[in-house]
Amino acid sequence: MDEKIRFDKSINEQTSVYNELLIYKLTSATLLSIDRLRQALTYIIDKHEILRTALIYDQDKLIQKILPTSNDLFDLEISCVISDTHLKQIVLNEEANRPLFDLEQGRVFRCHIIRQSFNNNDDNNLKQDDIILFNFHHIAIDGSSIIIFVNDLRQVLTMQALSTNNEDNITYLDFAQYERLEDWSSARQYWNNVLSTLNNSIDQQNSSIRSGKGYTVTFDLDHDLVINLNRFISQSNLTLFQVGLAAFFAFLFKMSNSQQLDLYTGIVVANRPQYQLQNMMGFFVNTLPFCLKIDPYESFTQLCHRIQQLWFDILPHSYLPYQEIVKLNPKLGTSFLRTLFLVETIMDNSEQNIEIDKGTTFNLIDRNLLAGNVAKFDITCTLHEHRQYETISVSVNASLDVYDESTISIMAMRLKNIFDQLFSVSSIYQFSLLLPHEVELIRDLNDNFLDYSQTGCIHWDFTYQTHLHPQKVALVLENGSMTYAELLYYAQQLASYLITTCAVQSGQMVCQLIERSFEMVIGMIGIWMSGGVYTPL
Repeated sequence: MDEKIRFDKSINEQTSVYNELLIYKLTSATLLSIDRLRQALTYIIDKHEILRTALIYDQDKLIQKILPTSNDLFDLEISCVISDTHLKQIVLNEEANRPLFDLEQGRVFRCHIIRQSFNNNDDNNLKQDDIILFNFHHIAIDGSSIIIFVNDLRQVLTMQALSTNNEDNITYLDFAQYERLEDWSSARQYWNNVLSTLNNSIDQQNSSIRSGKGYTVTFDLDHDLVINLNRFISQSNLTLFQVGLAAFFAFLFKMSNSQQLDLYTGIVVANRPQYQLQNMMGFFVNTLPFCLKIDPYESFTQLCHRIQQLWFDILPHSYLPYQEIVKLNPKLGTSFLRTLFLVETIMDNSEQNIEIDKGTTFNLIDRNLLAGNVAKFDITCTLHEHRQYETISVSVNASLDVYDESTISIMAMRLKNIFDQLFSVSSIYQFSLLLPHEVELIRDLNDNFLDYSQTGCIHWDFTYQTHLHPQKVALVLENGSMTYAELLYYAQQLASYLITTCAVQSGQMVCQLIERSFEMVIGMIGIWMSGGVYTPL
């Protein structure tokens, strides 16, 4: 934990601060006491010391101090919104506003109640459709911790009591100290070898600073594709993480115009090796670089199995903190990872919804519907697997400092294209980023086939156009002009003369010597109408 916080402090000026949100909407025919919610949150803060741990910097020394339980350790704010835009502004502020928390005062958690109407003046109770937003400073929570928080909140709201885990008397600070005493020599050697193979072009990407503003696009994979994907995963002894990561690497390869073979992205590991840590809230996750050399001629299946083997190689060394990894190659900088790949699995909706009593439920709101305005990386690809409904959706979150919204939307469609082609290409290089309308455009631009059997003579087409637009101007020369009807009339007169007076036969060459003029064009069309072969001199 000490190292993670120091790392967070070191990149403070380079990246946006992001908070972790959990958003619910109340469904209830009756009122729910806000004091009851406040008391439930106090129970949870009392149980989990990380939610009341002050982090104090003293002459480059980090002091961690566990504070006594108190209602003053978290804010409970109440706001009213007048529109969806107003609601999203509040959520954005919760998502990215650093001053909402104070690590030195142990304030790493807050609750924000958002009401849909200014007419609700009851500050003591929650009512139907009120939104309850739980906000955590990211240094105090990870994905597994959110599940622990939800389960504890469910228990304390329904039973007005909360079980504690004192059987081993292990605290989060114990884990932080244990982590610093681990022998990292083997892991350092492994990651040093990995980083030494990275391309030097990475150095050029560290100069620009990101504001943290982002945009998110989400799409669903087709149902048939999900079925085929699950079958492929089962038959090949792979995981969705490994297959999804392979697809993401194929996407990055094609986005580099198939030029960059040495690719890397960030991945996240839970980093909870001991069973005693399974029910403890805290920031355990670790970000790791996943480096891969693309072979354009291997199949997608081969790529998946190679990624699986690389993952097996990484796993024994995944405990080394990311900030320690980047120290092994200072040239890379603390933020050399510009992309991140994640997989989130939801077993059942009941895992996240909180049923307090019959008819009163906190229903989880997909944070992407309200949030998603913060970008932690240039591109973050997240696969959301919902096993209850056998669906998979993909979210593409990208930095607005690097891409505009339309570009991010197009990138998401191109990534969907990659997923759609997973089982239809034989080699990685055959993946195509082209969207259907782009394929159609290229086909049209390169369609130079002409069916001459359907092509008429020039003077036939000219006559047809004359019938359509007799009074439109056909010729313009200096200060004069001639309509289609006039040009046709004189050409027919000349053709009649050539046939009746000059006895011109079909296919006979008729020469014309004349300067550029109306008469030149009349002569050309007249000769064609007579059946002759126009021959300029």
